Amino acid sequence: MHRDEIAVVAMDCEYPDASSPAELWTNALEQRRSFRRIPPQRLAPEYFGTAEDADLISSPVAALLTGYSFDRLAQQVSGQTFRSTDMTQWLALDVVGRVVAKLDGVLGTVPKERVGVIVGNSMGGEFARANTLRLRWPYVARSLATALAAEGVGAAERERLVAATEATYKQSFAEPTSDTLAGGMANVIAGRICNVFDFGGGGYTVDGACSSSLLAVTTGATALVRGEMDIALVGGVDLSIDPYELVGFSRATALAPELMRVYDRRSQGFWPGEGSGFLALMRAEDAERAGVRPLAIISGWGVTSDGAGGTTRPEDEGHTRAIEQACARAGWEPASVDFYEGHGTGTAVGDATELRAIANARGDGARPAWISSVKANIGHTKAAAGIASMMKTIAALDSATIPPATACVDPLPILTDPRSALSITREPRPAPEDREIRAGVSSMGFGGINAHVALRSAGSRTPAPRRRRIDPQDVEVIAFGAVSFANLAVHARETARRLADRSMAEVHDFLVRSGGPGGGFVRGAVLVSGPMDTGAALDRLAALADVATLESPTLIDPVGGVFLGVARPDPEIVLLFPGQAAPVRSSDGFAGRRFGGPRVEGLASPSFPGASTAVAQPAIVRQSLRAARILERLRIAASSAVGHSIGEVAALAWAGALGDEEAVTLAARRGAAMAEFCTEPGGMTDVQTDAATALTLAGDLPLTVAARNGRRRTVLAGPPRRSTRSRCGPGAAASGPRGSVCRMLSTRR
Repeated sequence: MHRDEIAVVAMDCEYPDASSPAELWTNALEQRRSFRRIPPQRLAPEYFGTAEDADLISSPVAALLTGYSFDRLAQQVSGQTFRSTDMTQWLALDVVGRVVAKLDGVLGTVPKERVGVIVGNSMGGEFARANTLRLRWPYVARSLATALAAEGVGAAERERLVAATEATYKQSFAEPTSDTLAGGMANVIAGRICNVFDFGGGGYTVDGACSSSLLAVTTGATALVRGEMDIALVGGVDLSIDPYELVGFSRATALAPELMRVYDRRSQGFWPGEGSGFLALMRAEDAERAGVRPLAIISGWGVTSDGAGGTTRPEDEGHTRAIEQACARAGWEPASVDFYEGHGTGTAVGDATELRAIANARGDGARPAWISSVKANIGHTKAAAGIASMMKTIAALDSATIPPATACVDPLPILTDPRSALSITREPRPAPEDREIRAGVSSMGFGGINAHVALRSAGSRTPAPRRRRIDPQDVEVIAFGAVSFANLAVHARETARRLADRSMAEVHDFLVRSGGPGGGFVRGAVLVSGPMDTGAALDRLAALADVATLESPTLIDPVGGVFLGVARPDPEIVLLFPGQAAPVRSSDGFAGRRFGGPRVEGLASPSFPGASTAVAQPAIVRQSLRAARILERLRIAASSAVGHSIGEVAALAWAGALGDEEAVTLAARRGAAMAEFCTEPGGMTDVQTDAATALTLAGDLPLTVAARNGRRRTVLAGPPRRSTRSRCGPGAAASGPRGSVCRMLSTRR
C-alpha cells in the first residue's frame, strides 16, 4: 500500500432493475438487459419519429427505474418542497442515505466538517426542465393568439380560448414557490445532502457530461490525498429521459436504431438509462487504522482533455494519456491490468476509439486482459455512468471474477487480434489467484473530457458464490398452444398487453415462469430480439390467427419471426444442411456452452466471413453435424435430410453413410484441394428462369448451367467478367426477357 491509495469502504445505488450493487453485479454476470419501450407516462408517443424528424426522438427505448419512490414523510420533506424540487435531488439523497447507513461507527470517529460530498451531474434533471415550460406561458399565449387571429377568430373568442388553454397548459406543472430555484439547480444536489446530514467538508457538483461521476471519484480522491477531507461521498445522478437530451442524441445519430451492441462490429449507438450511485472513500491508511475492510483500493487516477479534438467525437490520444496518468500514479505498467470496465457506449466511432486508446496505452507484450461495459445492461446513464462502472468493477475485484461482455456477439477486430492482448469473455471466469487483480475504469465525456481510475483488489476476497449456469440469448421464443385460432389470438393479445411495459430481462423472466405454451392443437410462436419487436410480433400473430382456418396452410413469416399452424400427429421434420457459403464460427455459441464442443481453429473471430475455403468447409460440416446431434439429444428426430454443396457430405454422415469424423476429413480434403487448385476465381449468376432460357440469355458467352434449383431457378457459371456480361447483367435488379431477374452470387469460397 502506498501513501496515496484510497479505500472504497461503502457503496449503494439505484439503477434499472438494480436497487443495490449486488443486483447490479448479478445482472452483469447474467447479462440481463433492462431495456424497455419508454411508456407514455414518461414520454407520449408524439415525441418519437424517424431519424429524419428534426424535432423528434429516433428511438423509443431506454432502461428505466420502475417501482421507485422517495419516502418524503420519512425524510420530513414538505409536499411543497417535494413538488418544487427535481427528482434528481431526492434520488441522490436517498442513495447517499443508504451509503451513510453502511458506514456504521466510522462516521462517528470523523468530525462532520471533514466529510465532503461531490456529485456528478449535468444540467440538473428532466423534471425541473419540464417545469420551465410553465414559465414560458406568455410566449405560448402570444403565439396561440396570433395563430387564432390569422384564422379569423374574433378578439373575444381569442381571449376565451387562450384563457381556457392556459388552465390546461399549466395544470401539469408545479406552481413556482420559494423552493423552485434551489430545486432545479445542479449544485444543490450536493448541498441538500450536506444539509440533511450536517456534513461540512464541502459539497458541490462536477459536470463532465458522461464523465461526471468518474470525475467526482477523481476529485474526491484528490481531496483526500491533499487532506481536505477525511471521508468523501462521491457519485452521480442522472434523470434525463426527456426531449432535450434525446432529440440531441438523435440528431447526432447516437441512439441505437435496433439493438444496442457494445464493442461489436454492428454497433450503431446506445440506448439511454437513468439512476444514481455513490461510494464512500477514505485514505487507505485511515481505513486500515479504523479496522474497516475495503471493498477495493483506488491506486491511481488520471484526467485529460482531447485538446483540439472533436467536441462530440472522442480522440484516442487524449484517453491514452488518462490511462497512462492513472497507471503512473498507481506505480503500474498499463500492460499489467487484468480487465477494464470500459466507457462502451455502443457507437461505432466511440467504441473503436476507446479500444484503440487502451491498446496504445498497453503497448506490445501486454498480458491478456478483458473488457466489458455495464452500459450494455442498464443503458447509458450519462452523468451516473462512471459510478455504475466503478461498482461493477469493485464487485469483480471483491469476488475475484472477470465479468462477461454483454451484447458483444461479433467483436471488433482489435478484440480478436492476438497482438492487442485485449478481448472479451462470454461468461464469468475466475481472476488470477497468484497475484493481486488490477482493473481500469474509463469514462469519455462530450466536450473531450477523459477520466480513468486504476483499482486493485483489497487483499482478502469474498468468495464468489456458486451460480446457476447462465446462457444469455439474444432472441426469445414466445410459444402458444390453443384449442382454436380465435383462442390463440386472445392469448397473443393478452400476452402483448402484459409484456408491453416490461424490460428485455423481465420478458425472459415472464416466459420462464409462464410454464410453456399450453395445450391444444393450434400452435403459434413469435421470435423477438428487443423491446420494439415484442408487441408488433404478437399483434401480427393475433392478426393471422383472426383469419386462419383449419384448412389454412401453415403460415410462416420468417422476416417478422411469426409462425402459425396446426399440430399434426406425426410431423415430418426435414433437415437442410447448408453449403460452403454458410457462416463460419469458431464455437457453437449457446449450444456449445450448453452441450460442450470443440472450437474451430484457424479463425480470427467468433464469426469470421473471411475464412478461407480450406478452413470453412470442414468447419461448416462439423458445426452442421454438431447441430444435428444436439437436436437428437433434445429428441427432435428428423425423417430425412437434404444437403446443398458441402452440405451433401453432412447429409451423408447424418444418414449413416459416413462417420462424423470421416465427413469432416472429407470436407477438409475437398476444401484443401479447392484452395490449392482453384486459384482463378469464377463467377456465378442466379437467373430466375428455366435452364434453356438462361442459356439463351447467355448468348455466345462461355457460361454453363451449374445448378438447376427449380423450374424457374438456374445458376450459370463461368469466368467472372463473362458471367456478369450476359444479357441479364450484374445485380439483383437486372432483368432479361420474360422478366428473368439475375443476381450475382458470392464465390469467395
